[in-house]
Amino acid sequence: MITLDCVLELKNIKKLYKNNRGVNDISLKINKGNVYGLLGENGSGKTTIMKIITGLINKYEGECLFMGQNIKDNFEESIYHMGALIENPAFYDYMSPLENLKLIAKYYTKEEITLDDIHQKLKLVNLFEVKNDKLKNFSFGMKQRMGLAMAMINNPSFYILDEPSNGLDIKGIMEIREILLNITRTGQATVLISSHQASEIEKLCTHVGIINQGELKNSSSREEILENYPSVEDYFVAKVGR
Repeated sequence: MITLDCVLELKNIKKLYKNNRGVNDISLKINKGNVYGLLGENGSGKTTIMKIITGLINKYEGECLFMGQNIKDNFEESIYHMGALIENPAFYDYMSPLENLKLIAKYYTKEEITLDDIHQKLKLVNLFEVKNDKLKNFSFGMKQRMGLAMAMINNPSFYILDEPSNGLDIKGIMEIREILLNITRTGQATVLISSHQASEIEKLCTHVGIINQGELKNSSSREEILENYPSVEDYFVAKVGR
């Protein structure tokens, strides 16, 4: 049963590719204000789940419910309340961050987003000072932060972030972590984040789901995990093995 606090529910989701990889019988619930971390190795099925939620994959078995409504049947309304960063962010690299965000604000939202709103997002991701520079000259970490600004543009209530710190150096990881903590600090936003880095999941998430070879092995709150294991990494090893 969906409760009023349940933002997302996956019910027996199955999507297998020709190589027999994908996800099999995934069921989970994410409540309002949760920061839910999907922890698993590369190729474990994390991105497939996120693509199903955002409609990038629409042929699958099972149900994907957002605020109690089937996403397939209520796609436009559901997706409007989501902000997503899946794999590499897509933008026009010959344009500036400001130009890209103006374009997104114009074509992909229901409400007027002001220049002040856009400036606020650029400040949140520490790109305001380079708002007029060309994205093609940005570092990988700066482009990841640009992807987060794009995901934030409509002030969504639900964020879906696929390995947002993947490939970053230590400074870049710390920058992304601080941005995400700012997003989640008030408890107003609900977040689904994936990573293969147990330490980052432990720092960011209120709940953790272990995914391995397309199956959800276990799901628990960080509080419960750390009551029974020294760390989220130890929890992962206990459920999956080394």
